Amino acid sequence: MKQRVLTWFLFVIVATTVTPAFAEPVLVAVAANFIPPFREIATEFEQTTGHTIRVAAGSLGNFYSQIKSGAPFDVFFSADRERPKLLGDEGLGVKDSRFTYAVGRLVL
Repeated sequence: MKQRVLTWFLFVIVATTVTPAFAEPVLVAVAANFIPPFREIATEFEQTTGHTIRVAAGSLGNFYSQIKSGAPFDVFFSADRERPKLLGDEGLGVKDSRFTYAVGRLVL
């Protein structure tokens, strides 16, 4: 009986003091030309982690301007190196977080 009361007491304490952690959706700015492969990446990420991704597709110039104006993007997948570097130089990115995620080739 004493064990049962102790277990019930522990359950009540945990249930009333511990709140579940729910992550906000990740807001990702993606260069329009990278949307098809990114959809596959996003699907796998969501299935693996249980977190949700909200995707904004568009032009790099617009994203650059929006981020400078305070747009709340968590991640920026750019199609060039210049704009992410500028954002980092301007203090609007996480230092040393830039990396090349794909290499493309022009085909006629």
